[in-house]
Amino acid sequence: MQYLRRAVKFLIEFMIIFFVITGLVWFLTIRKGGEVPYSQIFAEGAVPKLVIFFVAAAAIYPYLSFIKRRIHLNGTFADYRSIIVEAFRELGYIIEEENDRKIDFRMERSADRVTRFFEDRITVTKTENPIVLSGYRRDLERLVRNINYKIAQQEESGE
Repeated sequence: MQYLRRAVKFLIEFMIIFFVITGLVWFLTIRKGGEVPYSQIFAEGAVPKLVIFFVAAAAIYPYLSFIKRRIHLNGTFADYRSIIVEAFRELGYIIEEENDRKIDFRMERSADRVTRFFEDRITVTKTENPIVLSGYRRDLERLVRNINYKIAQQEESGE
């Protein structure tokens, strides 16, 4: 269900971006070349192809954009909790919900959340070692690098 919800959100996002760009092209064409109907900026028969393209892209995009990463800890999650929370805080995340099994983080700034269509949640499953982080690929990669760096830094200074 979550996959379908994300696919629909990204279909809407792709269509909004497409209509904004084509609207700008149409508006600039009117200013230079006179009156041109919006429908004539596309070749005949292009609309079904565009719909198929948008549906296919929206169906594939969540699969490519949302991933899981594992981080191996040299101890329990409780030993590294402060480092992990600090790494999230530095990248603009706050704790949304926490229980014995997981911690959910969300972007603190509303503008950041809107740019991700409110798909900014990153979940840390803390019941096992390695811990598992799941969320948006771009943000998750930065977080994993930041956490690994902080853990290595702490272990270096602690020895």
